[in-house]
Amino acid sequence: MAKREKEAVLFVDDEGSVLSLFEESLRVAFQIFTATSGLEGLKTLEKHPHIAVVVADHKMPGMSGIQFLQEVQKRYPHKIRLLLTAYSDFEIALNGVNRAQVYRYLLKPLDMREMRLELRRAVDLYRLRMDRDRQYQEKVRALEELEQYRGQLEQKVAQRTKELEEALKELKEMQSKMVHAERLRVRGQVVCDIAQEVNNPFQAAMGSFEALHREMKDWTVHIKNNGLQEKVGNERLEMIDQALNLMDRNMKRIYDRLSDLQRFMAEP
Repeated sequence: MAKREKEAVLFVDDEGSVLSLFEESLRVAFQIFTATSGLEGLKTLEKHPHIAVVVADHKMPGMSGIQFLQEVQKRYPHKIRLLLTAYSDFEIALNGVNRAQVYRYLLKPLDMREMRLELRRAVDLYRLRMDRDRQYQEKVRALEELEQYRGQLEQKVAQRTKELEEALKELKEMQSKMVHAERLRVRGQVVCDIAQEVNNPFQAAMGSFEALHREMKDWTVHIKNNGLQEKVGNERLEMIDQALNLMDRNMKRIYDRLSDLQRFMAEP
C-alpha cells in the first residue's frame, strides 16, 4: 500500500521560539509552515494553497488569532482552523471561537504528543471534507452529464419521432395511391371485359344491320325502278332511308369507340 503524503500545517505565532519548537517536534509527521503574524500567514496561505490545517495563537500584536482565523474562514472555508490560547484568556477565546468557526481551541502550555494527536484529527477531518467535496462535485458533474445526455436523447427521440411520422405519412400516401391504382386497374379490367363481351354480339348485330341495310336499299331501288312509289309512298321511303343511314353511322361510331377502348386497356 502506497504511503500517503504528509499534509501541510501552518503555525502562526509572534514568538519565534514557539514556532521553532513546533517545526522541530512535528516536521516528521507533517509538512510545517510558519508565520509570525496574521498578515504573513495570509500570504503563506496564498502562496501554498495545499495547506490543510491552520493553527494560530490568540494573542498576537496587530491582528489577533481570532481575527486571523476569521479571515482564513472567509477566504479558505475548507481549511481546518485551531486556536491556541492561555488559560487566563480562556473566556475571551471561547467567545471568539464561534466568529471564526474554529474546529478546536487548545490551552497553553501544550504537550507535543497532544498537539500531534489533535493535528492528526484535524488532518483526518480535512481529508474527509475534501473527499466529501470531491464526491459531491463528481455527483454534480454526473448529474450534469446525465441531464445533458437526457437532453440529447430527447432531441434524438423527437427527431426520430418526426422521421417516423414523415415516413408513416409517405407510406400512407403510397398505400392510398396503390389502392387507387388497384381500383383503376380493376375498373379498367371490368370495362375491358364488358367491352369484349359487348363487342362480339355488337359485331354480329352490326353485320345483320348491314345486311338489312343493303336489302332495304335494294328494295327501295326495286320500288323506284318498277314505279311502285305511289303505293309505298315517297315520304315513307325517304324516312326509312334516313333512319337506316343514321343507324349505320351510329353503329359505326359505337364500333370505333369499343375498338379504341380495347386498345387503350391493352396498353401497359
